[in-house]
Amino acid sequence: MSILRLLLFREVARRAGVSPDIARIYEALGLTPPLDANGNPRPLDAAALDIVKLIELARQQGFTLTELKELLANHISSDGILRPGALDSIRDQIQKTIKNTRHQVQQITKGSPSLAELLSGLKNRK
Repeated sequence: MSILRLLLFREVARRAGVSPDIARIYEALGLTPPLDANGNPRPLDAAALDIVKLIELARQQGFTLTELKELLANHISSDGILRPGALDSIRDQIQKTIKNTRHQVQQITKGSPSLAELLSGLKNRK
């Protein structure tokens, strides 16, 4: 195993640009590695920092915490360890979701004038 600089929980939150309270919410939802068995903060590796940053970026793109939990569920082991290749897979899934969402917005935007005309026509019938 390569040597990684281990970070305390609050340091992960600080480096990710979130408050420790937000980071604890992520932990409580199972999005980040948990506290140790005694409830004490445990050192986290750089992957934990990447997870918190990823969650924040995805939330800024409109992902809900529930969606993120489902997304991360397949990539974090029961003991909170990120599986190899997980970040790349998660990023790919997020990019795919963003692309699909943009396509849906385009479709809605295309249909907006037609819907407006239809609604106007219905309104005039009264």
